[in-house]
Amino acid sequence: MKNVLILPYGGREVSVKLSGGFIREVKPRFGRILDSGEVREAIVDGVRSYLSSKVKPGVKVAIAVPDSTRPTPSGLIASTVIRELEGLGVRSDDITVLIATGMHSPEDRNSILRILGEEVVNRVRVVNNNPYDDSTLAELGSTSLGTTIQVNKLFAEADVKIIAGTIGPCMLTGWSGGGKTVMPGVSSRRSIHENHKLFVRNVRNARRGAMFGLIEGNFVRQDIDDYAQRVGVDLIINVIQDHKGNVLGVYVGDVVKTFYRAQAFARDVLSSSEPVEGEADIAIVSPGVFSHEVSLYQSGSRMLAAVEGLVKSGGSIILVSSCYKGIYEGAEVEGFKNFFVKYEDVEEVLDLTERDVIPSFESCIGYQFLWMTRNFDVCVVSSNLSSSDLKIFRMKHYLSVDDALSDALKIHGKDSAIIAIPYASITYAVKK
Repeated sequence: MKNVLILPYGGREVSVKLSGGFIREVKPRFGRILDSGEVREAIVDGVRSYLSSKVKPGVKVAIAVPDSTRPTPSGLIASTVIRELEGLGVRSDDITVLIATGMHSPEDRNSILRILGEEVVNRVRVVNNNPYDDSTLAELGSTSLGTTIQVNKLFAEADVKIIAGTIGPCMLTGWSGGGKTVMPGVSSRRSIHENHKLFVRNVRNARRGAMFGLIEGNFVRQDIDDYAQRVGVDLIINVIQDHKGNVLGVYVGDVVKTFYRAQAFARDVLSSSEPVEGEADIAIVSPGVFSHEVSLYQSGSRMLAAVEGLVKSGGSIILVSSCYKGIYEGAEVEGFKNFFVKYEDVEEVLDLTERDVIPSFESCIGYQFLWMTRNFDVCVVSSNLSSSDLKIFRMKHYLSVDDALSDALKIHGKDSAIIAIPYASITYAVKK
């Protein structure tokens, strides 16, 4: 039993005093950290192996990288790829880097500099994806599951298409990475809606609130794999990282086959070191990755998904996140908030999503928040949110973890079973 729990919060650490009860702290196994030289070498080898026959002077190259809500070392990846491409005869004027925003707000110049670094920004063209502007999109048919393929025209028309990403547990696709940088990263609002709508089939089949870490039979992931192949992605560069952004593995190659090899490695190093037995009365969870603390939307969806199956029905979940951009970092923040004014019943949300009454990129997170707050007592510890902010979501607000835990112990008793997940957004807890 521990007396003090240390949690990442807002780029620093906070401590929680524990009294009574049982504490089980769940962390990933992690593994050896690769240095930047090893990462660069793997990327160079992959570019040469997969692209040497395709790359020559005059070809147009598009490189899609995640936006600031993802911790991918995009600067290291992009600079390495660009240098290698130039060495193979590609002109810098023929290279475009796309910020794969999906439905998130476009990144400003300062943010793009943080993502890519000055060398890349000053060397090649950098463009935010715009899912709303039809003039910037190309339509390329549809997937086998019926999703319309509308992708950024600069990406669609490139002779060579490269994507970067980070692999970790995901509440929607099971695991992030692979073709996810294309769908939703550089796709249209319509395509994202049609793809994300498949979550309804997922949760109804699995009878769950989210699909965190579940990839078998995941229709959203299946559709993304098909989508990326039909778009014609030539190369993926996927990394697996720890909570501090250190690279534990790098995989370069085919958009589907390489992804699944990388996902198997990610599952190994990000799984809990020991199986988790039983269900706790109280869970204390932090994203553990600073970029995942950007908002309640991002950190809440990740943390709520991470504890599904680990907490008793009616138990308390204490979310510890700075939420430094507030409720939602995306362009449709009012729509996200209004969702919880309009809807209370999870089955109604699923029905209306199937009938295209509710956009799925709203309802996939909205459903999860509704499902969790109707099954658990959810508390949020954040200095950037207020009780009025959280009232709409039926969540309680606290400024300290100690106060939140004290109130939870009053509900469940001083000998309550407690589970703590300090790096919840990248921890796949294996159930015994």
